[in-house]
Amino acid sequence: MNFRKTMQYPPILPLVGVVVWSSSLQQSMREATDLVESLRRRRGRFQIIGPAPAPIGKLRGRYRVQLFLKGPNRREMREGLLAAVDGRSELRRRVVIDVDPVSLL
Repeated sequence: MNFRKTMQYPPILPLVGVVVWSSSLQQSMREATDLVESLRRRRGRFQIIGPAPAPIGKLRGRYRVQLFLKGPNRREMREGLLAAVDGRSELRRRVVIDVDPVSLL
């Protein structure tokens, strides 16, 4: 629990994990980077960690890139993510959002 307090991981602060998947690593990374840039333009009260290749980088033939949002307000992070994928239906189908993930894999 001390480690969680030091790193400000759940339950100390909410954490949202995001995985973007695609048929190529370059496309996954590009789209995750676009997502991060969109989130930064919103200037929310949350920290963005990543994007980076997921620890399990390829699963079922799909390349996975992950990023995390960490901040005091789950609602603000959720709204920021929804706004970042709004109007991008193809990307929205390839993004997985996990609030307070149990595992970071």
